[in-house]
Amino acid sequence: MISRFQTSLRTALVLTATVLAHAAYGQDAAPAGTAASDAAAALSPPKLVTFVDATYPAAAQAARLQANVDLELTIDATGAVTSARVAAPVGNGFDEAALEAARRFVFEPAKRGDKAIPARIKYRYVFELAAEAAPLPTTGELEGKILSRSDNQGIAGALVTLSAEDGQPTRTAISDPSGAFHFSALPPGRFHVKLAASGLAPLAADEEVAAGELTSVTYRMEGAGKASAAATLEFGATATIEAPPREVTKRSLSGEELLRVAGTRGDPLKAIEYMPGVGRSPQAEFIIIRGSSPADSEVEFEGAPVYRLYHFGGLTSFVQPRLLDKIDLYPGNFSARFGRKMGGIIDVGVRDPKTDALHGMVDVNVVDSSFLFEGPLTKNWSFAVAAKRSYVDLFIDKLIPKDQAQITAAPVYWDYQAMLAYKPSSNDRFRAMVYGSYDDLKLILAHPADADPSIRGGVSSKTEFHRAQLTWQHKYNAAVEHEINLSTGPFSFGTSVGPDLAVQIPGYEGFLRSEWRARLTDRLRLLGGLDVSYNWFNFAYDGPRPTQVDGDPDTFGPLTGRQNVSLHHSYGFLRPAAYLEAIWQVTERLTLVPGARVDYLGDVDRWTFDPRLTGRIQLTATTILKGGVGLFSQAPSGADSLPVLGNPHLRPGRAQHYSLGVEQEVGGRLKLTAEGFYKRLSDLTVNSPVPGENLNNDGIGRIYGGEASAKLRPTAKASGFVSYTLSRSERNDHGEGWRLFNWDQTHILTVAGAYRIGRGWDLSGTFRYVTGNPLTPVVGSIYNANTDTYKPIYGAINSDRSNAFHRLDLRVEKSWRVRSGSIAAYLDVQNAYDRHNEEGRAYNFDFTKTGVISGLPLLPSFGVRAEF
Repeated sequence: MISRFQTSLRTALVLTATVLAHAAYGQDAAPAGTAASDAAAALSPPKLVTFVDATYPAAAQAARLQANVDLELTIDATGAVTSARVAAPVGNGFDEAALEAARRFVFEPAKRGDKAIPARIKYRYVFELAAEAAPLPTTGELEGKILSRSDNQGIAGALVTLSAEDGQPTRTAISDPSGAFHFSALPPGRFHVKLAASGLAPLAADEEVAAGELTSVTYRMEGAGKASAAATLEFGATATIEAPPREVTKRSLSGEELLRVAGTRGDPLKAIEYMPGVGRSPQAEFIIIRGSSPADSEVEFEGAPVYRLYHFGGLTSFVQPRLLDKIDLYPGNFSARFGRKMGGIIDVGVRDPKTDALHGMVDVNVVDSSFLFEGPLTKNWSFAVAAKRSYVDLFIDKLIPKDQAQITAAPVYWDYQAMLAYKPSSNDRFRAMVYGSYDDLKLILAHPADADPSIRGGVSSKTEFHRAQLTWQHKYNAAVEHEINLSTGPFSFGTSVGPDLAVQIPGYEGFLRSEWRARLTDRLRLLGGLDVSYNWFNFAYDGPRPTQVDGDPDTFGPLTGRQNVSLHHSYGFLRPAAYLEAIWQVTERLTLVPGARVDYLGDVDRWTFDPRLTGRIQLTATTILKGGVGLFSQAPSGADSLPVLGNPHLRPGRAQHYSLGVEQEVGGRLKLTAEGFYKRLSDLTVNSPVPGENLNNDGIGRIYGGEASAKLRPTAKASGFVSYTLSRSERNDHGEGWRLFNWDQTHILTVAGAYRIGRGWDLSGTFRYVTGNPLTPVVGSIYNANTDTYKPIYGAINSDRSNAFHRLDLRVEKSWRVRSGSIAAYLDVQNAYDRHNEEGRAYNFDFTKTGVISGLPLLPSFGVRAEF
């Protein structure tokens, strides 16, 4: 509800205050004295690409016999099966049929690092009759290998202790000469694994075991004098095929590997800006996805939308980076799980607290400080608490001359997260979490703005929200599960600019998401659920009548001389929705995902129905073709549908998404992606020419372009990422002809790289280039004798552009291992060559002279971080 005011009024505040004057993937540092090498790279198991149906033995089928044939397959570096044998014959023709089919399997080969290697795996071929399904397996298996981190050799004689969370007896095993161990007939659930070996630091980890699945893991242990935290889990995989993606394009970031990306100040959520299709907003406070308005996209945090991802200035997000579990960007054609938006979706999730021991982190730098503490409380309970607070208020008053402004409440931000997790059994998981964010700024201008005398006196901006959330996940059986998320809490948004503009919106909001997932067959899965939101708020507005955000220069123009209106009222909006989606493995290579969503938008009393379809086809073992089409709906933004300020009879905006792309892996060290997209927009909100109507739905739009990216990892120490987007975003109001959209950015280029020097040193750098935003030029002015002010005369809408944005960010970090953890010192430099990037333009009193409003200057951030 408040997103539009955050966009327009906050921009006005930024302009007023300024008139006063890839993805790279970071890696953990190697332990001192240890040389990184390809031999020590992480192992990844083979993945089945092409499955072949075996011929059911006729005699066995007639006798209604079923069987499971355990095979041992040898797979070469190309993914072909070179050898297949039956581990335990079952007879009745099943063994021969399984071998004949398995020899024609095609795999994505196993890899050590980025190098394809031969591998031998166990594979269970299941013969079952459709009319009389075989009983579901009730146990699973866990196997692994323990290696020395220093020389990658197997560790023999290590004691492996396995403890179940549901009270099952503890089991132990001793690793063989190769370092391997194995547990069979395990009940499904979560297990705590402890490793102990003479002369080596102990290691602990949690593993999930599912019925009928083999979980395979690799651990690396270090000398006793080195921190156990450095011995990390290399990979965990199951001998089953993962569910295919539900979206044409899903770009995921790993929070752990992005903690050291240059320019993010250790915040992986800032790396979203470096992904293909993501543009740049003024001061980098909002997200622009594929030429859409910031209000057309949404950030989902643990199943509930948040209106503000970043604190003021775009310096950092409101989430503790080390709690992040996933960062998924859907730039278009997203799943039916998400709705009420026409642009893109950013889905952010956090992990449960660690359960092996108490852990902590403290980070202190020149901009802000943060901490995180987490660990187990009891056998089934764990906790985490984190917070961050800025320092800007301690020195900002020294940067602004006293004769220009007096700061009464310096810029300050803080945030927090706290959670309790409870896992009574392998089938249930509960989590309670509270989180919140706060930003505040107040100042008094010493002199009115030259071009707008109404901007005088106090200027302020304040946003905050606080949430409490409950999550319950339950597995009914191996095929059916559900998840329920309930969130609620207060929010407040307020802005004032001088005596002529003030808005205050305090309120409460609640969100409910309940989702069921079911595996009907090996080739068909269903997903459905409810997505409900409710907003209640007091709306107090005094100021000029709002106009359409895009295409009307008066929206961000002078306040002087404009007619003021007032609206003080309470509102409550209910928006329930239901969705259903199928994941259909049509063939071994083709996957289709049809889905649909029904929404009721209570603020405009309208129903919408949005069908969607995406598909992926595996052309070869290294090539995937993907495409999609779908409808998307969105309620009018902000106050557009409120009386007095807008039009209560507006219809929802609509968008059609079309996309086609390809993913290609080259040689195991290079991954290429390319995608073309087209969006057709209709029923957009624009100014109405009808007297007294304010706004109507006579706007249309189109967005088209292409994206390309390359992810390169030439060595174990070096990695790089390049992304490029070429696009055009246009709008047409009342059929008057096509024009550029306010946030059209033709070229977006990101080049990022990282290098691990060794001995705890890491270097990274990121360069970004973005075409300047369109703007409407001022071609003259008219003098108003009644107000003794000048009113600007504008040229053609968005016929000019601001200067291009480009910036280089650098980061260097040095870490030291200590007995209980690690200590690191880092220097993160944003805008390393001090580029004065244009964030807007300011004018003198009669609009005959103009100046550029620059963004952040060179900003070094030195900090120290300690972890245990």
